[in-house]
Amino acid sequence: YSRGICLAKMKRHAQAVEDFSRAIALEPGNADMYTWRAQTYAFLGDEVRWEADFNKAKELRGKP
Repeated sequence: YSRGICLAKMKRHAQAVEDFSRAIALEPGNADMYTWRAQTYAFLGDEVRWEADFNKAKELRGKP
């Protein structure tokens, strides 16, 4: 997760998505991981995956 954040900040978005995906597989209840991955998908222009992760993060935080 931490490495994914560093990669995202370095604009290495494809690699960051891979790290966030691995982190989510290990801890699927962490909304922050979905938020970071959603932002990274947005940079990559993947609106479908961005929206899915954004909605999952909201769900995990209990927001409507």
